[in-house]
Amino acid sequence: MRVLVTGATGYIGGRLISRLLDAGHEVRCITRQLERVDGYRWRDRVTAVQGSMLDPDSLARAHEECDVVYNLARPLSADPGADQDRVAAVNMRDAATRAGVRRVVYLSGLGSAAGDISRYLAARHEIGRVLRSGETPVTEIQTSAVIGSGSITFEMVRYLSEVLPVMVTPSWTQTPTQPIAVRNVLDALTGVIEVPDDGHRIIELGGPEVLTYEQMMRIYAEQAGLSHRRMVRFPPVGPALSAWWVALVTPLPISITRSLIDSLGDRAIVESNTIRDLLPDFDPFTYEEAVRRALYRMNHLEVETRWSDAVMHPAAALPSDPQWTGGKVYKDERQVTTLTTAADLFRAFTSIGGDAGYFSAGWAWHIRGWLDKLAGGFGLRRNRRHPAELRVGDALDFWRVAALEEDRHLLLRAEMKLPGDAWLEWRITDDEESRTLTQIALFYPRGLAGRLYWLLMKPAHGIIFGPMVRRIAKEAGKTK
Repeated sequence: MRVLVTGATGYIGGRLISRLLDAGHEVRCITRQLERVDGYRWRDRVTAVQGSMLDPDSLARAHEECDVVYNLARPLSADPGADQDRVAAVNMRDAATRAGVRRVVYLSGLGSAAGDISRYLAARHEIGRVLRSGETPVTEIQTSAVIGSGSITFEMVRYLSEVLPVMVTPSWTQTPTQPIAVRNVLDALTGVIEVPDDGHRIIELGGPEVLTYEQMMRIYAEQAGLSHRRMVRFPPVGPALSAWWVALVTPLPISITRSLIDSLGDRAIVESNTIRDLLPDFDPFTYEEAVRRALYRMNHLEVETRWSDAVMHPAAALPSDPQWTGGKVYKDERQVTTLTTAADLFRAFTSIGGDAGYFSAGWAWHIRGWLDKLAGGFGLRRNRRHPAELRVGDALDFWRVAALEEDRHLLLRAEMKLPGDAWLEWRITDDEESRTLTQIALFYPRGLAGRLYWLLMKPAHGIIFGPMVRRIAKEAGKTK
């Protein structure tokens, strides 16, 4: 079939495309930035269309002659019925109708619509209702907590279990759920399009066990070889305090943990096991097996995608874009000339962040990371997807890869809490026998606060950025 995937650079979409290609389907994806898909192994086998679900024209181009459309994009807002989410859903519905698409597969969240559900889950269900109001048959797959290397639930359970040998557990840790392995979710997504279509359907997806989040953390600790974790139940801890605590301990920022903690109160239990009727061979892993597989992939550096792959906000303009012209900009530029090859220099500065650190003043970076966490940002805990590989769109601590050119260039966009927009860039210039490595820190301030921030940080920049470029060159010289 000819298949369109939205949310292709997200956690599920980046993995699903490989499955669809292996099954022999012709795959197309739509993305706001074409560069975002360049680093994926499936890139040369996929047709990428630049566009957005808020742009009917680009959606129409993407839908042309497609048999199946996967809607894997997350809601743009946590409010059910939010204008931009409704517009996006209506645009998807209408584009599928006009293109004569045979089926839309929508990935949603599991939880009884009749109960008191979170705003985020209500928003997911509302998008499903809008899609089903059109002429194209919609298969909505509602999943419980997804467990896999890099998934948001797995990362939360992992960090809470590893960092806290004793944990005061609020009420949400007693919520029953049926955690399901990401591989089983992919099995269901690829399998349902082979089932004869008979109109709209909702499929509930969960693993074979009903567990609380407290039980999930205990099982993770056992599988990871950690000492016994002691849980002290303390229900009075409210969602707001719990969200801040999770944000401090895990890589997740407060903007995500607020919605996450809210949704963890949703009772995600499968009530209708229709997936067995549609896919008789569907046999989901136990939670223990899902954790073992996730740990194996992490330890063997085989993490295909992570929760942080999804960009939380629309793509920001690059510093070279015309719209930056005329704006106030602060720059810290450093250069070093070396006989080291361009390839070795590139390997050195693209190894930055994560466990490798930042080449200079590690204490200062850790302090900046903690300040960012306290301000509600990511801090340094997002780490890297892979210690030696980068692709455009990768999250790297509190940065995101905005541009990448092999053996030439790396541009990082700051996603820390700042009164402005910050960038960190390296460029290699080849001068016959030598190479010049240029390192540039750019800051576009917002208002007086942004200007004061740069002035206050300027002394620290001298401590950090000067040694950094020299040590990158020195490290590159050690590469064989």
